[in-house]
Amino acid sequence: MRAQQAGHGGGKKAAAQSRGLLVEEAAERRELFAEITRARAVAKSRRQHLAAHPAAVFKAKRRAEMLAKNPAAVLPEPGPNFETVAMYQGAVERLLRDTPGETWIAAMHLMDGRPVESAATWNMHSSALNWWALKQVDALLASQERMQEGGARDPWHPNFQIWSNTVRRLKFAREILELAPHESPIEEKRKRVSKRGSLAGLTDNWIMEVYSDMAGSRWQLPFLAAAVTGSRPAEMTEGLSFTATSKFLKIRLAGAKFSDISGQEWRELTWEIGPNTSPAIREMHRLAMDAHGSLKASFDDPCPEDAKSPFSKAIARAVKRLYPRHKHRVSAYSLRNAYASDCKASEVLTDDQKSQSLGHIAAETKGFYGSKRASRAGYSVAPTTVTAKDAVRPGFKHANTMSLGEVKEHKLTAQAAAKKMKAKTSKR
Repeated sequence: MRAQQAGHGGGKKAAAQSRGLLVEEAAERRELFAEITRARAVAKSRRQHLAAHPAAVFKAKRRAEMLAKNPAAVLPEPGPNFETVAMYQGAVERLLRDTPGETWIAAMHLMDGRPVESAATWNMHSSALNWWALKQVDALLASQERMQEGGARDPWHPNFQIWSNTVRRLKFAREILELAPHESPIEEKRKRVSKRGSLAGLTDNWIMEVYSDMAGSRWQLPFLAAAVTGSRPAEMTEGLSFTATSKFLKIRLAGAKFSDISGQEWRELTWEIGPNTSPAIREMHRLAMDAHGSLKASFDDPCPEDAKSPFSKAIARAVKRLYPRHKHRVSAYSLRNAYASDCKASEVLTDDQKSQSLGHIAAETKGFYGSKRASRAGYSVAPTTVTAKDAVRPGFKHANTMSLGEVKEHKLTAQAAAKKMKAKTSKR
């Protein structure tokens, strides 16, 4: 009798335990489904916030205008390009080490622990985290939906644990989006003025005006040489050597920023001298002919890349004397932007030659320099023909059409090339 009572008691206890487990499992399932719903809402809200950013609105407007003009145009999908994705991945690898809240604290510091002082750096960190988290949310939501279709949401299903772990990973990405500041906590210390904008307000013949103002200065000839070639200041350290005949002016430039994957090792620019040749090219041709067809513009600036170098200071002083009301500082790199503008406006050069003339190997890099509208008709210094060591590489495949494996492979290739170049430099 006692044994029978004990058996009934054990059965009730087992039933109670079973009911308790069912209640816990039901609560866990409700929690997981609530997380899925919340992740969808947070991702949608974050996307709306990012789409409302002035830069995103401008890009969307430009895209709509281009499609309205040419409905058959093939435009890349909105989103970061190939190299931006590689940069984002590098930043995310460093930032995703702690909890979501501490991830945003890490975004306020550099790799050496110093606080981020630049709004641009902070914005890059923020964009990288938002890009990664949104991509993770989309991937994990799709993954768990496929598992649900296979019955994995049921506690007795063999893949239930995998499904629940997927949703918990989803929570980590969702919290990063939810904790993201809506505005940059860092204010830009000063408004940056692009080198393209620094030339606005100068006269069409400003190059010759500055050249004449520098008469007697050791920087006069280097200034004219830099203005007509668009060379980087670092490319001028060995001097720029021109050759001339009665009808042509030519120069061969050694590249300063090239490696196994970037830049041109050398490029050759040729100008045909005719009635429409600009005053600056005509003057450089005259000087070369007076020097028996061969002229070298010596350049002994110890820090040519520095915006405060003696060369840049000499240019800035001359512009200030001629245009006392001009607000923006004109430097050595302003000459490169003016040259790029003329090349972009050229109807003689091909798109590849325009890239080569600037020492670029990637088609899209020239987009960072100059503007076609900024070119001054009748005063263009664009060459007639351009040759370079390497052919121009087509634009990068858009990131949204690539797999993460392709992006990672490109990043590893770039890192290997950088190490190889560093090893070569150290041997020298």
